[in-house]
Amino acid sequence: MAIHKTAAIVLHSQKQGETSKILLLYTRQFGTISLMVKGAHNIKGKQWGALQTLSRVQLVFYHRENRSLHYGQQVDLEDPYKKIHNSLGKTVLASIPCEIILKAEEREHPNSRLFDLLQQTMEGLENKESGLRNIIRCFEWQYMELTGIKPRLDRCLQCGNTAIEEKHTLLIDQGGLACLACAPPGLALLPISGKALAYFRWLDQIALDRSDQAQISGTLGKEIDFLLLTFMRYHVETLKNLSSLQLVESLRDTLPKDAQE
Repeated sequence: MAIHKTAAIVLHSQKQGETSKILLLYTRQFGTISLMVKGAHNIKGKQWGALQTLSRVQLVFYHRENRSLHYGQQVDLEDPYKKIHNSLGKTVLASIPCEIILKAEEREHPNSRLFDLLQQTMEGLENKESGLRNIIRCFEWQYMELTGIKPRLDRCLQCGNTAIEEKHTLLIDQGGLACLACAPPGLALLPISGKALAYFRWLDQIALDRSDQAQISGTLGKEIDFLLLTFMRYHVETLKNLSSLQLVESLRDTLPKDAQE
């Protein structure tokens, strides 16, 4: 067994037996891995946070070739994301990118850019106090770009028109935009408003750490969330049931304002 060290974010944590834990982590060098930490319940104080979901850690582990479960030698806490854990709204929102990665990414398929995107998303939720839903929308948009499924919305795929009109059509199967005059008949079509189109074009130009600055209405936010989710589900079958998004919707009326914006 080879010993490796890598940065990681804990996506999920569960008890295993009386004294151990199994962690699902997204790592910079190895992608998603499963890790057994023996004697986890004997760990006290600050380092206990290293075993909790939604924490950033430095990991030393034994990599077992041709095995899906590896063994942790040392897990050091780097950032517990205390503000996320202390806010129900932030905790629920942070679970969305974690679940997307868990369900969509192949095990041990590294993508350092995706690790950086996840870390930036967690830091945004930790440090910002408003516009938090926009941080998640920006994650989803950039995730689609990293995985090659982001729709092309800079121009109509049919005629090349770049103007933002009141209404357009999103061609889900073709991964692009059509103005109303060019929209072909078909089932894989979604209407998209000019305001939603302008928002997505804005996301193309903005860094994630500034995505919280968008000011959009609740109605527009619901349209944007529906378009993002529908498009991702169409192209990534494992994302058809995202419990984190369902939880956000079920708690919409009870979550703090910062998680609804």
